[in-house]
Amino acid sequence: MYTKSVVWLIIAFLLFILAVGVTAQPQEAERYKIDWRGYTFYINKPIPTLARSLTLEAYSDTVQGYYFVQFKAAITKDMKAQVVAAGGELFEYVPNNAYIVKMDVETKGKVGALAEVQ
Repeated sequence: MYTKSVVWLIIAFLLFILAVGVTAQPQEAERYKIDWRGYTFYINKPIPTLARSLTLEAYSDTVQGYYFVQFKAAITKDMKAQVVAAGGELFEYVPNNAYIVKMDVETKGKVGALAEVQ
């Protein structure tokens, strides 16, 4: 009787661990996901293949470009203020926890170094 109870306890524990692990994976993936105008990007994975007309190798050092800036958590007024203080210009909010930001290369480095930006 005792061994049967232990076996059931172990099975229940393993099922619990499996359920928690499966639930945690999509949440972790969502952390790095950006959805914009029908395209999905994951900042921790290679950029998907896009139409050539939608790509650009790089901006020159003197040109302000548009970048996705994704934060580690829900965006606060303070986080947005830090981006602006670094020289960025906030445009459109992009799910999940991201903004399109206009900035030059120097500002890009400053914004990328902010603790709240991933």
